[in-house]
Amino acid sequence: MGQLIEELRDLKQGHIFYKYENDEKYLSNLLSFILLGLKRQHRILVVESAKNLPKLKEKMKSLIPADKMSEILLINNFDFYHLNGDFHTHTIVNHFSNHTMVLDQENKPAWTWAHVEWSSQEANGELVQKFECKANELIQKERRLSVCAYPLERLTPKLCSILSNNHDYLINDNKS
Repeated sequence: MGQLIEELRDLKQGHIFYKYENDEKYLSNLLSFILLGLKRQHRILVVESAKNLPKLKEKMKSLIPADKMSEILLINNFDFYHLNGDFHTHTIVNHFSNHTMVLDQENKPAWTWAHVEWSSQEANGELVQKFECKANELIQKERRLSVCAYPLERLTPKLCSILSNNHDYLINDNKS
């Protein structure tokens, strides 16, 4: 298990801001998160980029038994975040809530991991703050463990500050 995810081992709930810069470490940490969640008998919602989904699926095939694959829901992040155009907060939060409610059936709580992206070159700080604030409320209300992963190359100092202020924990892949 990656050192980064090892640091999260004792957490039962929380909203985590993960800024990453190394794609290989990122995928390794995502896979470790999934494996730890399954070990704890949780279901997992992963919202991931189209670029990473095939790589993740390939890695999962060799590490996760076929009967456990039904415990994991993989969603393309472009479809998830841009259902109603570019980053519509209300739609995204409702979409998130609907997916986690389905996963929560059978008394197995869901963990979530979201690779957050937007279609424009630079994120709208107000929009991201509004989204993360709403997401934080929902995550706390539902007592989830939820990782929001952002590529460091797309984060401005202002956006990093906004994200740091709207999450319970901050991690990065320099630690792993």
